Amino acid sequence: MMGLVAPLALAAAAIPALIRLAFGESVLGTVYRPPYVDVVFAIFAGAVLGFSAVAAVAATIDRLAPAFEGERSFARAFALAAYASTPGFAAAILAAIPGLWFASGLGLYAIWLLYVGLPVMMRCPPDRGVAYATTATIAAFVGLGVAAALTACVAQAF
Repeated sequence: MMGLVAPLALAAAAIPALIRLAFGESVLGTVYRPPYVDVVFAIFAGAVLGFSAVAAVAATIDRLAPAFEGERSFARAFALAAYASTPGFAAAILAAIPGLWFASGLGLYAIWLLYVGLPVMMRCPPDRGVAYATTATIAAFVGLGVAAALTACVAQAF
């Protein structure tokens, strides 16, 4: 999964930062370009936190499996979290490009991937899939929200 999650997390962190570096940000009519060191640090922090968020979602999916009559397997949970997070990473990349902000809705496809993938990957009964997917989605939104907040805080600190 390092071949899928790491490049996507890196791209989702790097592309918005590089766009800000190349084109700058307008603050009260003045264009501001962040220093190179800040951009590199923001890319590194965003990639690490993005990968960590996927691992946290996988751990949550794994821990919730017995509650929904599923089988625990961190490897399968990580594979499911990795594939389900792909639309979110793609949405973050596309939303950073001017004119493609509407593509951020693509991230909602992750909910469908969780719903379809949980009964198969975690081997829970199909009738428990909706509740499992709802719980895992809420946990994923909380985890990704915390990762986004930490990334913003770390990026602003420098």
